[in-house]
Amino acid sequence: AHKLATLQDVGLSYIKLGQPAPMLSGGEAQRVKLASELSKKFHDKNYAIVLVDKADMHIYTPDLYEVASMFHKHITKTCLMRLRSTVAIPLKKIISKRSIIFIHDEVTDIFPAEKQVELKKEGRINYEILVVALGSVPNYFDIPGMEKYAFAMKNVKDALKINCELSMLARSGETRARLQE
Repeated sequence: AHKLATLQDVGLSYIKLGQPAPMLSGGEAQRVKLASELSKKFHDKNYAIVLVDKADMHIYTPDLYEVASMFHKHITKTCLMRLRSTVAIPLKKIISKRSIIFIHDEVTDIFPAEKQVELKKEGRINYEILVVALGSVPNYFDIPGMEKYAFAMKNVKDALKINCELSMLARSGETRARLQE
C-alpha cells in the first residue's frame, strides 16, 4: 500500500504493481519524472536518489520524426545538430536542479538479498529501494520481412539514419528528373 501511495504522490497512479512492462508507455520519460518527483518528496530527508543509465541523454521520442523527416538540399549538418538538441537533452541538464545523483553506467546484475546492484564500470552499489525501468524493443507484429526492411526509430541515431535515407532518395529523384529533361 505504501508503494502505491508513493506512485500516486508523484503522479504515476496509472501504474499498477505487477503490471506487464509492455503496458508502461513512455518509460524513459516516466523514470526521469519518477526520479525528479521522488527527489522533491524526499529532498529534506536522508535519501539519495540515484539514476543509473547507459545513455546520458533523455530522448523525447515524440519529436524524433522531426529529425527523421527534415530533409532539403539546403539543410546543413549544423541545422540537423540543432534539431537533434531539441529531442536529445543531456540528463545532467534535466536533473541538475534536483538532488539526484546520475551515474552514466549500465546495470549488469541485481542482488536483492544484499540490496545491491552491479554496475558495468562502477562495481556494486547499495540501495534501499530499487526501481527498475527496462525500456522497450520494437514490435514488428510478426509481419514477414518487417524487422529486416523497416526502420526502427527509438533514438536520434535511428532518426538521422532515416533522414540520410530520405535525403539520398530525394537526391536520386532529382538526378533522375534532370537526366530525363
